[in-house]
Amino acid sequence: MKPVILALTLAAALCSHAGGRGFKEGLEFETIPDEENDYLSGPTDIEIDGNGNILILDVLSRTVFVWDKDGKYLTSFGSGGQGPGEFSFRSFGTSAQGFISFFDGKIHVYDSGPRKISVFNENFEYVDAFPFTIKGAGRIEHLRIIDDERIFVHMGNLFNDPPYRLVGIFTPEARLVNELLRMNERTWRRVPGKTLEESTIVLHPYSETVVAWYDAAIGTIMVGDSDEPSFKVYGADAKLIRKVTFRLRRIPVTKTDQFEFEDQEWFKGQRMFQVEFKDYKGYYDRILPFQDQGYLVYTESPRDRRSKGLFIDFEGKTLNHFELTLGNSGVMLGARGRLFAIVSGEERFRISEILPRQK
Repeated sequence: MKPVILALTLAAALCSHAGGRGFKEGLEFETIPDEENDYLSGPTDIEIDGNGNILILDVLSRTVFVWDKDGKYLTSFGSGGQGPGEFSFRSFGTSAQGFISFFDGKIHVYDSGPRKISVFNENFEYVDAFPFTIKGAGRIEHLRIIDDERIFVHMGNLFNDPPYRLVGIFTPEARLVNELLRMNERTWRRVPGKTLEESTIVLHPYSETVVAWYDAAIGTIMVGDSDEPSFKVYGADAKLIRKVTFRLRRIPVTKTDQFEFEDQEWFKGQRMFQVEFKDYKGYYDRILPFQDQGYLVYTESPRDRRSKGLFIDFEGKTLNHFELTLGNSGVMLGARGRLFAIVSGEERFRISEILPRQK
């Protein structure tokens, strides 16, 4: 039986997936029809176009799935390949990366394989593509089109010594014009061997790291170092707007956390990576803006997608605590101030808009 998306109430999702709190349900999504050639299997990003349609990018299906503003399934576009309008999302030693943006009547899809951005019109027809290759960028963590001249990027430079994370604004020609944050990588390190092949990569799961997000609804950028309970908010012009500081307890890395990381399929049986766990997690590893009310700041576990953190206002005041478990390959995604939970079960995904509750 192939996976499909079912209409979902949030209450059902929380009940069937180890519980959750701090949310109420919003829009429910219609099932993808059986006659579709593809189905949701690796959702990684979401966007809302000028007509209110909701687009979910899936790097495993190499497809963009589309629902209308009321949650009715419309269509899909894109397929696997290297030709016009096709996606590969191939990875080079890291997981596949793909991101989707809407600007000025056009849909833009970044493909980590050929490192290019494909452009589609509002009828989901292929228009054009252009290369986007940042020198030294081994992995793109987040990408959004700001306008014709600016692209927001959170990237990791894997090849520098030491490797580092960078958050900045680039031109479409991949030239850096505004650097917002640059920090050495702390989630892994390279131990040199006699040869490159004998080098070892040591992973530091749950470690503090750089966290960044672009909110297209109001044109702001959130950038933080999760070693501190705070982050900064910039305008799309790279000017600082505010610093947000919040009260959140730092969580120890437990034996359960260690087991969950080491029990991931990609990690079991491999010899390329070693692992060293630190005593405590970073304060957070995700920031998602919610409407005109504030932000979700939270940690997310690698396999079961257990999300836990705070709903805060724009000044950092706690509005509520929340927890949500989405299951293996499940994900919480945000677009233009709205939040969506894709919950995985044994054979299928289910999707719903979610609305954080205030106390």
